[in-house]
Amino acid sequence: MNNSKRFTRTKLKKQLWKVVSQKIKERDHQTCWHCGKRMDNPSALHCSHILPKGEYPNYEFSSWNLKTLCMHCHLHWWHKNPIAASLWLATQHPEVYSKALLMMEKYDESVKRSDEELLELKLKLEK
Repeated sequence: MNNSKRFTRTKLKKQLWKVVSQKIKERDHQTCWHCGKRMDNPSALHCSHILPKGEYPNYEFSSWNLKTLCMHCHLHWWHKNPIAASLWLATQHPEVYSKALLMMEKYDESVKRSDEELLELKLKLEK
């Protein structure tokens, strides 16, 4: 992939993130899921992933995988206490938690199938 295509893709993803993030904050009424603070300044809120985008890139822009958190809750709670945050999500938003578990399982299965297909192809090519 040449640099101009990479730059364009990166730029488009940033633009898409800006729109998606704004829509999620609107969906959540500019309110932090965790502490319940409502903020009139949207930049004081973070749109945060439930499943990490690095591990589950297919769900990066999926609305079910996004939540609104204030900066403090995002940085000092969600990322610093992942086990407590996961338990909180399971009790406070069980439908979201269940969906995340289901989608994790589906994603992991598809990756496993892809890996198995690649291994089969490699073995065929080595014959």
